[in-house]
Amino acid sequence: MAVVYYHTGFLLYKNVHTDFQGVSIFFVISGFIMTYITQDADNKFLIRRIIRIVPLYWIITAVAFLCFSLLFPTMGHFLHNRDSLNEAGFINLLVGNAGAFSSHFLVLLKSFFFIPYQNEAGNLHPYLEVGWTLNLEMLFYLIIGVMLLFKTKRATILACFVLIGIKVLDFSLTHSSKVLDFYSHGYTTFFILGVFSYYAWLILGRIHFLRKKLVLFPIGFVVLCAYLAINTFGCHRYYSSYIIPFSVILMALLLHSSGLRYAWKPSIILGDASYALYLTHTVWIGIQQPLSIKMIPILKTDTIIGMFVALIMSCIIAIFVHYKIEKPTIRMLQRRFITRSSSV
Repeated sequence: MAVVYYHTGFLLYKNVHTDFQGVSIFFVISGFIMTYITQDADNKFLIRRIIRIVPLYWIITAVAFLCFSLLFPTMGHFLHNRDSLNEAGFINLLVGNAGAFSSHFLVLLKSFFFIPYQNEAGNLHPYLEVGWTLNLEMLFYLIIGVMLLFKTKRATILACFVLIGIKVLDFSLTHSSKVLDFYSHGYTTFFILGVFSYYAWLILGRIHFLRKKLVLFPIGFVVLCAYLAINTFGCHRYYSSYIIPFSVILMALLLHSSGLRYAWKPSIILGDASYALYLTHTVWIGIQQPLSIKMIPILKTDTIIGMFVALIMSCIIAIFVHYKIEKPTIRMLQRRFITRSSSV
């Protein structure tokens, strides 16, 4: 939701444009989860990760590519001109845009296989731009998968050393490549913090008074207030940008260990659909924005009404995609590649 909010372009107090550290927190969670699930050696780790991440990413990327490289430029004729278009003219527009489609096919392939490339804006972003974080995520998975070949519960710790090594190498080279610079991105530090959060949770969870809600609630309240204040008022400092996401996740883990359970079903559903939300929201915003420019100005996403419309519509679409596309696809692939191979 924080990432969706960020992409609406809505500004807060004193024109603060914040993502509420959405990606940062997501990466800390990822580091924790990968450490948690690899404590039992699993030779199907990479297969499970690919099934979880790749199919929906490919589907949404393909849909976005078809829409914005072929169909929407044609639809843009109506949005901007609003004049009649005969059948021949419409076909000519389709053919012209099909040429652009074929010229960008290599871009689509690189996006599908998480190969960083420089786009027209000069960024190493795939066609579905939010996928640049997935490129980092897939690197993390690949390193862990290699480390698991050594049958170790410390695979994610070894992966952290590899990530640190990439950063050191990039820093030490006089002329570093753009790809190496990309893979040494500061956000990968949050994977490391996520791994650390797992071991911090194990250690702190053994301390008796840190398992008491009466102790954890005040600490958690302070962490939450600090998180909201720093992001809302734009008071980021280098150290707080790393400490706050880590602290939020660690507090959630400690509260879980204290017996606290969060069971409000709508938010659980939205949490289940969070990956679909992450992938689909820019597609909806890409539709809402041109509609607001020429037809419905009130839908401009940087206005409060447009921002809420974008949030609500993105959630509705994500929940639909999760239940009708994502879950059935994952179940089918798990039966094909995991359950069947296990029975064999």
